[in-house]
Amino acid sequence: MHKVVLGFSGGLDSTSLLLYHLHAGNSVKTVQFLYGQLHDKEVYAAQRLLDYLMPQFPRQISDFGVIRLPDIFSGSALISNDPDDIPEGHYHQKNMEKTVVPNRNGVFMNILASICIGLQYDKIGIAVHQGDHFIYHDCRPEYIKAMENAIMLSSFPGIKVHCPFLDSDKGKILRAALQWCDELKINFDEIYSRTWTCYKGQELACGKCGSCVERLEAFHTVGRKDPVEYEC
Repeated sequence: MHKVVLGFSGGLDSTSLLLYHLHAGNSVKTVQFLYGQLHDKEVYAAQRLLDYLMPQFPRQISDFGVIRLPDIFSGSALISNDPDDIPEGHYHQKNMEKTVVPNRNGVFMNILASICIGLQYDKIGIAVHQGDHFIYHDCRPEYIKAMENAIMLSSFPGIKVHCPFLDSDKGKILRAALQWCDELKINFDEIYSRTWTCYKGQELACGKCGSCVERLEAFHTVGRKDPVEYEC
């Protein structure tokens, strides 16, 4: 059994990573970040998920809570106050570069590592996946590896960065999550209806931003209806 400090946004990817660790029998401490994101609804989604899962896995899940990082990041549509600033379309389009939050993962990973060292856990978990590599520099395999080397040098006996989805797309992740839910005897739709993916942070998911488009493609790939309600 491993003890993992997990960056847990309440989105599809980090929720799937939590399921991965529950299925593996690992102990998980979840951490959420508020960094001025327009879609701060994800933090409330994370809490809804924890409220649902923690009573079922009381020995495996505990929550560190929300870490607030005011005034650190700038230059991204994700920390705008206007949903209209969020580009629509697929991640492979040039306009999606507006959603880059510079070095966000680097900041998050260092904080997770500090918590991990203090708690004497052995891994940090992040849900970076193959679809992130195209535009997000701090999601690329070489960056993750470099960060792991730095984090291991900062700790004893050496904190590992666990990133099992690095070579998987969202469809592959979701297909695995279906199996984990089945084997854990938990309701897939109940879990994913509580997740939040949309970048616009409105009452309903927009269905048009890059994050929504990629999510909808993943559900289509596995032949399931997304249990989240969309405005379009």
